[in-house]
Amino acid sequence: MALLQELTVEGLRDLGDEHFAVAGATAVLATRRAVAADVARLRALADRLAVSEDAIASRRADSRFQIEIAVCSQSARLTRAEVNIQAELAAMVWLPRLGLDPAVEAATHHRLVDAIEAGDEAAARSLAEE
Repeated sequence: MALLQELTVEGLRDLGDEHFAVAGATAVLATRRAVAADVARLRALADRLAVSEDAIASRRADSRFQIEIAVCSQSARLTRAEVNIQAELAAMVWLPRLGLDPAVEAATHHRLVDAIEAGDEAAARSLAEE
């Protein structure tokens, strides 16, 4: 909460804009470059989020999934950008007051993995940006 309170509206919007751009780009590149082992890792990470039992475990599982999408893009720069974004954003996204449901988020992650596996760039981008 303290970090969130320190950000201006413009700063928070800018962080969201950066995440939007990086998440969409890494998802598209992952559809082009991911191999079967990458898809299996992504599914396992989505499963981990689905069974997470508290906000900290959920945050870690979600953050790791986001970073792994970037890893699957095979872009070192975009992966570094995603790691930095997760360091700033993850704690705020999973604040208990926001009431995110890990099972619902995991279902979205599974749809994203399906799109990556199918090579559906438009769906992957849309789901990642969502």
